[in-house]
Amino acid sequence: MGTWGVGIFDNDVAADVRAAFEEALSSTPNITTATKRVLNQFINEVEDEDDRVHVYLALAFLQLELGGLQPDVRDEALQIIRSGQDLTRWEESEASILDERKRILQGLERKLTSQGEND
Repeated sequence: MGTWGVGIFDNDVAADVRAAFEEALSSTPNITTATKRVLNQFINEVEDEDDRVHVYLALAFLQLELGGLQPDVRDEALQIIRSGQDLTRWEESEASILDERKRILQGLERKLTSQGEND
């Protein structure tokens, strides 16, 4: 998997998830249906421990943007963030890079938690 930055979509899997989600939404405006299509399309990535992280963080971000955050996607993304599972790949990076990734994940966590309280 290629990674070129610390942003949510700065890796191949998340970028592909975004493209697939946008394509799914072009044929159905329903976020739930689009999400199911993406999860089916990325079943191998979802089953892979490392790639699963990127699939769910990307979906959570995209659903937040559209105001249609699903509880199961939110909960999965929060579990990933809170467990630190995503940060293990960044631990050998410079401290500033790791800190920036943490900052991005903390911002996403705040938004996910805030959205969850509004359900």
